[in-house]
Amino acid sequence: NLSGNAKAYRLSEAEGIMEGMSQQMAETVIYGNTALNPERFLGIAPRYATGVLANAGSAANVFNAGGADAAHNTSAYLISWGKNATHAIYPKGSQAGLRHSDLGEQTLFDDAGGMYQGYRDHFKWDIGLTVRDWRKNARVANIETDELADMTKVKLLLKKMIDAAENLPISGEDSNAGGDRRVWYVSKSVRSALRWGILEKVANNLTWGDWYGKRVMMLDDIPVRRLDAILETESVVPFA
Repeated sequence: NLSGNAKAYRLSEAEGIMEGMSQQMAETVIYGNTALNPERFLGIAPRYATGVLANAGSAANVFNAGGADAAHNTSAYLISWGKNATHAIYPKGSQAGLRHSDLGEQTLFDDAGGMYQGYRDHFKWDIGLTVRDWRKNARVANIETDELADMTKVKLLLKKMIDAAENLPISGEDSNAGGDRRVWYVSKSVRSALRWGILEKVANNLTWGDWYGKRVMMLDDIPVRRLDAILETESVVPFA
């Protein structure tokens, strides 16, 4: 109240909560595991958690970058967003997106049961993730981040990313086949290494380009986006 504009002050405080929920949502999209957190949804990594075909059909789209050190291990995820590929879902009758309700001043209770006046906000996000066709996503796993200062290693990583993209249906020049929007998601170390790769001109197909009016990194016309939710301490993905 002393701020002179209680609603504006509370909204500025709420922005931090909404940012935190957005970060948790991004983490769940990649690593969500319903066996550990049943109230969430199954993410991409658990769906592409092995390179052994005998254990999962999706192993055909998991590629090994050769790393074996879980202390410096990450993945690059190629996701096809579309109605027949991967997309978000929400319950019938609810609303899409994060909802924030200002419940105003209420009587609240402390741990001892004492009453006091305070302001209350309610945040809610009903969302799930469906992968309609696992063939349209891919994972380049076991990227050893502490080796990426070597441009030879970066070039080998690019080869794996190309192999992964080519394994998707109708790939090649048609990077958005069937109306899907394909995007690479990488960690900050991988993104940094790829930026150095552009500077060092390690590959002609790794460039800066325009994607929906924004300047973004592109690999064969597929945008490469940094996602901070992607860990650099992932478990090593098995291939045998």
